Amino acid sequence: MATGLSVSEVLNAGDLKYDLPCTECQEHGLNSGAVYFCQHCSRQLCGLCLKQHDRFYRRHTVLGPEKMNSWGKVKNTCKIHPGDEMVVFCRDHWQTCCVTCRNELHRKCKRVIRLQHMVRSSKPPKASAQPEGKYRARTNEHAKTLVVTYMIPDKPYTVIKSKCFGVRLANDNHRCSIQGMAALPGGEIIITDYSNRKLKLLSTDYIVVDHVRVSKKQLGICVVSDNQVAVCTGDFEIQFFHVRNSKLGIDRKLKMDHECRWVAYREGYLYVSSPDTVYQYTLSGQRVRKLYTTCGGYLWGIAMSSDGDRIYLTNGLDNQLVTVDLQGRVVATIDDRDMDRTRGVCVSNSGQVFVCGYISNTIQQVASEGKHKLTTLATERDGVCRPQSVCYDSRTSCLIVGQAYTCHIVVLKLK
Repeated sequence: MATGLSVSEVLNAGDLKYDLPCTECQEHGLNSGAVYFCQHCSRQLCGLCLKQHDRFYRRHTVLGPEKMNSWGKVKNTCKIHPGDEMVVFCRDHWQTCCVTCRNELHRKCKRVIRLQHMVRSSKPPKASAQPEGKYRARTNEHAKTLVVTYMIPDKPYTVIKSKCFGVRLANDNHRCSIQGMAALPGGEIIITDYSNRKLKLLSTDYIVVDHVRVSKKQLGICVVSDNQVAVCTGDFEIQFFHVRNSKLGIDRKLKMDHECRWVAYREGYLYVSSPDTVYQYTLSGQRVRKLYTTCGGYLWGIAMSSDGDRIYLTNGLDNQLVTVDLQGRVVATIDDRDMDRTRGVCVSNSGQVFVCGYISNTIQQVASEGKHKLTTLATERDGVCRPQSVCYDSRTSCLIVGQAYTCHIVVLKLK
């Protein structure tokens, strides 16, 4: 059974390796993805580090993710030899190295080449010491070097710690029912409280710092930029909210001709679910196509795979997780008794899939292809009761669970 989780422990480094890591976090043993770049400092920054940076360097020019093509070069330095830049790649060990590492640790390796000479590759030669996984190699257009990310999407996780954090406000009239949640790149969490008709903003230590009262009961939510989310109202509308200076504000609304219950976002497109159909839209609200319609089921959650090739859908009536491709074809279906009344579903940046079992009071981890269950990740012993929404905080390797008719969320530290 998982033990208590302190906020300071939540900020420890996870095992996800980012293509664009936060320079500050990296130097302090933490693990975050960068969403900003300071042109004066030539450093990549996550949302939290940007706030600290701005306290001392208000006049520095900082570029956000919308201007990534203008980000400058950041030196990728060696952790073994601080200050030395990673300039070579060892194909024998499938590692990036500095010159000192090459001379001291890779002298006998036969396939050591300079990074700028390395061509794209999808997988390394299999070695007995390597765990099964997926390597993604791509050119970092901002640093003009090759970035190699090691991903293990089907690595089973375990819960090592758990803790509850209160999210009920003094002026809430009902117990909270957290139908949707999303983690912003900077670490803030936004939740939809269906019972109290509120959108709530949580700080990086899971304290409610702001809320917006809405006229309609909100359901699904997804991140569309570094500080903006799209929220389904449950009827014929999607609302967009922004976060600035720890405050929520509404940006715009999109009117639809069908019910909008759940939503996911990927590369400029919204994937919106009604009770039985998934539609693809542009961000301006133009319908691209009707993607998938269930046969007699009831859709209760939607998430995109980390590579953008698949869509995961929970069918609450049939206790299923259905995986479809971008043409709407069903490629996998799981029907497991431990996923009784499937509801919320989320995917981590490295491809792990997590599913809520509402009646079974469980969180399941599913293989990235959607074909089988990997493990029952959390149960009532970990504080899980009537889970209906879930999101993964890649900064902290924590899974955050929203539940029905309660006053708190559950944060699960994973390993």
